[in-house]
Amino acid sequence: MIDLDGNIKFNPENVDKDKKIKSVKVMDDPQQVFYGHEFPKNHIALTFDDGPHHRYSEIVISILDAYNAKGSFFMMGSRAEKRQEIVKKVALAGNNIGSHSYNHPDLSKLSTDVAFANIIKGHNLMRDILSDIPESFHKIFRFPYGTTTSELQKKVSDAGFNTFFWNIDPRDWEIVNPREIKDAIVRVVKNRDKGSIILLHDYHIQTVFALPLLLEELSELEDITLVKLNNTFSAIEPI
Repeated sequence: MIDLDGNIKFNPENVDKDKKIKSVKVMDDPQQVFYGHEFPKNHIALTFDDGPHHRYSEIVISILDAYNAKGSFFMMGSRAEKRQEIVKKVALAGNNIGSHSYNHPDLSKLSTDVAFANIIKGHNLMRDILSDIPESFHKIFRFPYGTTTSELQKKVSDAGFNTFFWNIDPRDWEIVNPREIKDAIVRVVKNRDKGSIILLHDYHIQTVFALPLLLEELSELEDITLVKLNNTFSAIEPI
């Protein structure tokens, strides 16, 4: 439910507990670049950019938890700095956290050194916030807008980061109808013979409403396996 002030009330008890999505953790080769098609068929990573949001991020993790699902959150350092307790709540809920730069510039338009400094600033800030929950924070990175240069990508890889792009973008930042967001994702998943990294944002109200619709429909499909993103060795393990 949502009131006139935009406050959302999510009741996990309304979710059918028999519809659980199997979740596993993917630990990928270090210093690589991934788009999602590298994963086996029906292996799906739910990823959330641009947070943490002062309200929506906590609702997103409640929805994920209700479906026994987990995600990978690429957080902006400048926002995490102001909302450190929310960052920790996302981590303690069993989700993996990576960095999304310090303040979300188009890094491809900056000099390599300036761009890399922005990346490291964001990464180090997130690392420090989660110093007491180290298992949740990983050396994984997503470029703002998905833009980079070959020189910058090499520098990021040489520093030991795994970089994750995506191969499903429902444009949840632009489309306001939650069902359209859900339909755009499910349509691709049903017709794909490889895995998927889904780009979402825990910074938009329509994404909050689309997420339970998406998880509900994914739970009806056969052999769907959700994965979390990591940067250690290649393996798939139960969460």
